[in-house]
Amino acid sequence: MRVVVLALFMALAGGGVAPAQTLDPETALDTCLNGAEDDSDAVVTACSIALERTDLSPVGMGVLHQRRGTAAFQKGAFGSAVFDFNEAVRLDPKSDAAFAGRGLTYYTLEQYAQAIRDLSAALELNPQHSFAQSIRGICYVRIDSYESAVEDLTAVLNSKRGGTPMDSYYRGLAYLGLGDKAKARADLKKCLAQVPDQSSCKQALSQIK
Repeated sequence: MRVVVLALFMALAGGGVAPAQTLDPETALDTCLNGAEDDSDAVVTACSIALERTDLSPVGMGVLHQRRGTAAFQKGAFGSAVFDFNEAVRLDPKSDAAFAGRGLTYYTLEQYAQAIRDLSAALELNPQHSFAQSIRGICYVRIDSYESAVEDLTAVLNSKRGGTPMDSYYRGLAYLGLGDKAKARADLKKCLAQVPDQSSCKQALSQIK
């Protein structure tokens, strides 16, 4: 569940966003904030232009960095994403979105300690941030901290959002790490009930004797 987020870069072919060199500041700002998530090139370009403005507050500039970082992440430009999320956190230390975005990036880079730090910061700012709690739970599984993983993933699965099949999968792995085969089996079966062809859940379940 290497979840990966969002979008922005050059220009839409065939009408929509104008080429970067003719994109006016207001259009750039709107595209940066509201651009389609499946066009990360357009969003990154628009945010880069919008960041040249001098009339925005530090919090506003932080939002633009957070948006550009999200788009860079979606493009797989993880170094650029970390740079922008760093700026977003610096400009607005109360942005749970910036901390969560940087945490997700560190998770994708398999830097789990840094990811847990940032995801924990996001949850301190917004205890209802179930996405941050889900990714933190997965990070705990990755470092064999199974009790913490179960705590996080149980909270996600019991939340209004209800979690995803992969939350069940990773909690199943955490229970397996704790030696509780019955609970592990139940979670992995729940994963397969939701996504019958999920190969990771199938493989893990087949290994429980």
